[in-house]
Amino acid sequence: MGALARGLFGALALAAFAGLALGVLGPLAPFFDSFAHFRAHGAVALAFAGAVLIALGWRWRGGLTVAVAAAAFATVVTTFAPVPAQEGETRLLQMNLLLYADIGPALDAIAQEAPDLVVLQEVAPHHRPALAGLAAYPHQALCLIPAGFDGVALLSKHPFVGDGGCLPRDQLLWRRVALPGGAVTVASFHAKLPWPFSQTAQFARIRPALEALPAPRVIAGDLNAVPWSASVERFERAAGVAVARGVGGTWPAVYGHAAARWLGLSIDHVLVSDGVRVVAARTLPATASDHLPVSVTFSGGAR
Repeated sequence: MGALARGLFGALALAAFAGLALGVLGPLAPFFDSFAHFRAHGAVALAFAGAVLIALGWRWRGGLTVAVAAAAFATVVTTFAPVPAQEGETRLLQMNLLLYADIGPALDAIAQEAPDLVVLQEVAPHHRPALAGLAAYPHQALCLIPAGFDGVALLSKHPFVGDGGCLPRDQLLWRRVALPGGAVTVASFHAKLPWPFSQTAQFARIRPALEALPAPRVIAGDLNAVPWSASVERFERAAGVAVARGVGGTWPAVYGHAAARWLGLSIDHVLVSDGVRVVAARTLPATASDHLPVSVTFSGGAR
């Protein structure tokens, strides 16, 4: 029985290790990068298998397995470690509404948080009346795909200045906003799914627009990719931004806030450039969407 158990958990360790190793090769091909999204889960599975192997008498094999798991988890831990809250000037609320979910809980979250900026994805035409009714946000921009079925939006308490832009096919919207700390380009973005879907092609199409966004900039959205993936790293380089850490998992939210925060995938992000400093980042309780809202407080801007 001991030999059978060692064999089973040895196989689990090999499978988890193979997934982690393939994910490390993400910069080489989108196929490999898809494995990177599950690095945190693979590290936990590998550590569990290693601990069991130690208990079953395979001490050096189990110890090596746990060590590899710890090294893998060290590369993702900043995503889950809370950011110590400090005072900031601007609060941003990032939400994927989920097209046909009840918008009521999302509106309640906006009212309760009262952020300066609300950045939205999966916005549909039937959401327009509810959003237009938010008197606290007189400055609004909406960017729908050509069929008008799905899109992104930006709501602001502060006025837009200068020109903005909208790429409806790729669901990227941006506006320059006059914030208390100075003008900041704020963007909403909804990424396609990763390999075998069209995320890589979408990122290539929007790269020129990202590179041209006036600085400083804040981009919020559902990137459908984790912070340590090659996809997000390429996005960060193109836009000159970095993911705000400490948010944790955001999807799926169907099992509640705690489950999504600690067990889910971290795919909803707020990314900031030089000149903007994140001073607080957290997820909020689930709305009717399958994504947790993300609240980020930041300071800075161009004066």
